[in-house]
Amino acid sequence: MRYRPFGRSGIAVSALSVSLSGEDDRRRASDWLGLIHAALEHGVNAFELLHPSEALLTGFAEGIAAVRRTLLFVSLRANLDMDVRKLDGWVTRIVGDSGLGEVNLLTLEADAPEFEEALGAGLRLKDLGLVRRLAVAGPGEVLHEHAEDPLFDALVLPFGLASGWRDRNLVRTAMERQMGVIAYDPCPPHVMTTAKEDKQQAKGGWFKRSDPLSSAGSHAFLQSTPGWTAEQICLAH
Repeated sequence: MRYRPFGRSGIAVSALSVSLSGEDDRRRASDWLGLIHAALEHGVNAFELLHPSEALLTGFAEGIAAVRRTLLFVSLRANLDMDVRKLDGWVTRIVGDSGLGEVNLLTLEADAPEFEEALGAGLRLKDLGLVRRLAVAGPGEVLHEHAEDPLFDALVLPFGLASGWRDRNLVRTAMERQMGVIAYDPCPPHVMTTAKEDKQQAKGGWFKRSDPLSSAGSHAFLQSTPGWTAEQICLAH
């Protein structure tokens, strides 16, 4: 596993992070425990908690118990439809139930209906020492105005093979400002669909040879690169 500095935080985080969503309430605490241990064994030290359930928090607390807290980077993402008036108590409960002591990063949704109020709550949590840094999440076109905001330490956005020059420029701007950048959805469904269609078109028929350049400039390589899956190529990118 490779590690990179996370913005100006002074913390080195694994290149890949694990997002844990408690929306799947079928999982037990032991299931989450096994997942945490597997991630740690592969060198992952960055985790994101989404919709944390009681089972998730219990398994997570047990999973990180043997790891020095300063070696972990744990972020918490506020729900898009969360009542902002409950944000302070929600974060306080999660920090206590998970045994974290603090959250390294609290991510707010840029499209949240009460974004300004959520930001105010995040700043209060920073003053209380429950949150170290704040991030803002959303599509690239929404985040441009926040990339220059000194209140935010990181951007969270979809980024992958299909990302255009605007998103690439946004990432470059954030890194120049020493902001952390967390990318998700590296292999979106529409890219996978296009890759399969391109590969199919590149195949030769029964009575003709395939054109070796028919897939040039397409996404067919995602489906036809020997030894690599499309997901692995997107993550490597």
